[in-house]
Amino acid sequence: MKTVVILAGGLGTRLLPYTLTIPKPLLPIGKVPILEIVIKQLIKHKFDRIIISIGYYGNLIKYHFGDGSKFGCIIEYVEELTPMGTAGSISLISNLPDKFLVMNGDLLTDFDFLTFFDSIDTSDAVASVALREVNYSIDYGVIELDESKFVSNYFEKPSNKFFVSMGIYVFNKKSLELLPKNRIDIPTFFNLLRQNGFKISGYVSECYWQDIGKIKDFEQANKDFEIDPERFV
Repeated sequence: MKTVVILAGGLGTRLLPYTLTIPKPLLPIGKVPILEIVIKQLIKHKFDRIIISIGYYGNLIKYHFGDGSKFGCIIEYVEELTPMGTAGSISLISNLPDKFLVMNGDLLTDFDFLTFFDSIDTSDAVASVALREVNYSIDYGVIELDESKFVSNYFEKPSNKFFVSMGIYVFNKKSLELLPKNRIDIPTFFNLLRQNGFKISGYVSECYWQDIGKIKDFEQANKDFEIDPERFV
């Protein structure tokens, strides 16, 4: 079975007041909870065992999705009694396969999950992270000073390109040997793996991707979904 762990236990504090009475993964894109869109996409990409890490209002997520039978998959739950971080919740799962997908439950994307999942087989990495190139601009004149505080350079509204994590990962079970059973986030865990000689690969995609962590992002995702819903479902 192809297994995915969906991280859905966050408080969603940046989306207040929307998240006062509903967990972020159940916020609607169009008329469908964002997590339901994600799950249907994963099923389309042949993932048939879905483990949802829940915390804040987790009972509402369990009530909505149940055991997965109405979606044609198996859905299991792992509950964070205290916040475990994006990587720490993985340590609560005891029966993971040799390779599994991990992702945030609040992404609107048309990402090719299956191709990404299979890509790690051709490398010697123990984990892989999906990346998106973004251009970051600063709307000010940026000054560089030398040691004597004289201006050494002046850039007007500079911009730089960065690779950012899309919140989608593949893990090899071997990587879990270093995963502590306490709170830890994925960036910290990746650095721990690297410090111990393990390799992590990057998978660059040009897909549509919108995180809904902030109100303006949530509103943008809804606008994009309304333009072309078939792109996502």
